[in-house]
Amino acid sequence: MRFVTARAATALAALSIIVPGAIVAAANRVDVRFTAPETFTDATYENRPASRDEVTRDLATILAKLGERYVPDGQQLALEVLDVDLAGRYEPWQQNGWDIRFMRDVTWPRIKFRYQLRDASGATIGSGEDQVNDMQYLTHPGAGFDSDRLRYEKVMLEDWFRKRFHPGARSSSR
Repeated sequence: MRFVTARAATALAALSIIVPGAIVAAANRVDVRFTAPETFTDATYENRPASRDEVTRDLATILAKLGERYVPDGQQLALEVLDVDLAGRYEPWQQNGWDIRFMRDVTWPRIKFRYQLRDASGATIGSGEDQVNDMQYLTHPGAGFDSDRLRYEKVMLEDWFRKRFHPGARSSSR
């Protein structure tokens, strides 16, 4: 089993240095690992398997930012991403469909991970395994107009962070 780790690497991220086979994400409160990303259901851009590292790097950055926003001060969150299934599908039978992600109501985003939340002393105060999905991803106002390639996943993950770690907070992406 291959592990790819994203750890607090602010200096490297600022310099835009990309290490092959690794994910670089700035995080003080979040540690993100991708377990066997080569087996993920659908984690590529433009239907290129080589873009899997780019997707995992982008997801690690999103998760780190959400952790900074929603994980309370003094706590550390460890996330192990087990599977990714991005919104939409490639439909190679369509004209130019081999590199266009078609969004349909049955191709919602889904991400599965394990998490462990620790307090300042290192004691575990919460843990579990969740499969986060958004079957209504096409109905979110404004999400379809965002140019971010992971816009639907970002909304879905922010909802999960808000509900799991800060139930009183409102989502900022909608």
